[in-house]
Amino acid sequence: MKNEEMALLFSEATPYIQKYHGKTMVIKYGGNAMINETLKNAVMNDLVTLTLLGVRVVLVHGGGPAINEMLKKVGVESHFNNGLRVTDDATMEIVQQVLAGKVNKDLVAKLRGRGVGLCGMDGQMLRCTELDPQLGHVGEIVHVDATLIGSLLASIVCGIIGTYIVTRRLVFISGGLTHASFGGIGMGLYMGISPILSAAVFSVLSAFGVEWLSRRKDMREDSAIAVFWTLGMALGIIFTFLSPGFAPDLSAYLFGNILTITLSDIALLGGLAILLILFFSLFLHPIIYVAFDREFARSQGIPTQAFEYILMMFIALTIVACLRMVGIVLVISLLTIPQMTANLFSHRFHRIIWLSIGIGYLSCLGGLLISYYLNVPSGAAIIFFSIIIYAICKGGKSVWLSLSVDK
Repeated sequence: MKNEEMALLFSEATPYIQKYHGKTMVIKYGGNAMINETLKNAVMNDLVTLTLLGVRVVLVHGGGPAINEMLKKVGVESHFNNGLRVTDDATMEIVQQVLAGKVNKDLVAKLRGRGVGLCGMDGQMLRCTELDPQLGHVGEIVHVDATLIGSLLASIVCGIIGTYIVTRRLVFISGGLTHASFGGIGMGLYMGISPILSAAVFSVLSAFGVEWLSRRKDMREDSAIAVFWTLGMALGIIFTFLSPGFAPDLSAYLFGNILTITLSDIALLGGLAILLILFFSLFLHPIIYVAFDREFARSQGIPTQAFEYILMMFIALTIVACLRMVGIVLVISLLTIPQMTANLFSHRFHRIIWLSIGIGYLSCLGGLLISYYLNVPSGAAIIFFSIIIYAICKGGKSVWLSLSVDK
């Protein structure tokens, strides 16, 4: 393509790029464009280009020829009703294997790390209604939902590690790590890798750095936090503006949107939840000793330094895992407000954990309802509802105590 043609193409495309930058575009892909390898590569290259230009692409694809080949290979005969394929149990199993196990993975591989494959059955994200019993498992999608399982997992990880944060009085440190993670996001966008992965690495290193500097006699803890807080924000801004193409949409990372969480986010939350449950189940008493009195823990032969570094790592990973839900600006609230509310009713460490998980999940559900009816960002709505719960519990307890004293 000549320079004049390129200039004309970009001048015509610029208004559309600006219009759809930061928006989600759903593209249906099938037919001959999936059969012809040249066309397939061209389509995937175009999708990568759209992603680099700041458009969030959701590709919905079929796999007719591959499904027919596999049905023929395993000897499953297709039946048709008025020209439409009847999808019985045997056919459905083959369809699922081909689409999720082969076609989807092949397409994701052609996106060169710019996409993730999802199946509607993952986490029961898709809800359908049956169109016609004579057609078998053929339906119409009525709801897409990956939020409930994400909310539950986030409530578990925040309930567990947040109790340690509040008990150990690490809220300010956690706030510093939250903002430091922005440096990892910027570096990920610049290098073309997953921003969540780079944020996790950067946050863990920052957590270790804060812990190490705060132990030095020539550095106060709040000063160490300030160093990594400002360093992360500065690096995040620099690398974001140096990222190739149009400036990426950062609102999902700054303010969060639970409706945009993906299977990889749920997998991260799920894996972290399992690790935290195992770690706290095995070492609950040493963790409590370290949280309340480090000197006593040290006198009991507990390796306090190792526990503190491990727990700081979990704090950093929890912050990063929840970024898409409530964002950098608000994630610290999800780690503290449910614990503050739980502390109104109990002072026992394990009970605060259980109450925090329940209150956190209730906050997520209530915030989602507020977000749906008022059309406001879900992250802010979740935190707002958690504060309402705290205010109601605090006021209710004060009234109950005053009435008890009067009696």
